[in-house]
Amino acid sequence: MLRDIRSDLGNDLALWQTIASDATFTGQIVDTAHYESGLLFSFICAVYGDGTYTPLIEESDDSGMSGATVVPTSSLIGTIAAATLTAVSVVGDPVPTIGVTTSKRYVRLSIVSTDFVALGSVVVCTTTKMPELKPVA
Repeated sequence: MLRDIRSDLGNDLALWQTIASDATFTGQIVDTAHYESGLLFSFICAVYGDGTYTPLIEESDDSGMSGATVVPTSSLIGTIAAATLTAVSVVGDPVPTIGVTTSKRYVRLSIVSTDFVALGSVVVCTTTKMPELKPVA
């Protein structure tokens, strides 16, 4: 039987946001049940105006993210700095990613926008999950 990677990975939209101010923009809550191998967040800036967009990744055992805490750096594969979108990283660089391993049931990605001046940006973040139960699709 032939196997393909597409059927073995789960993908979700974590955040799609038009950003036109300095603020924190909250993404979707990701259920990690049956995805014990972790998550991979990919960051794409579809339209870049100005500013810096820093990921904030939180975890919780509550489906509404009550009591959420920031995922410790020891549970990240990669760094927040490397996944941050700036004028330099948006043009010509590979798509920034960061992996997350957690013992918590739920994870949420937010984007913290700073240094906004005048031009809006559209930031898209996806999550890729490798399940324990395959195939996904």
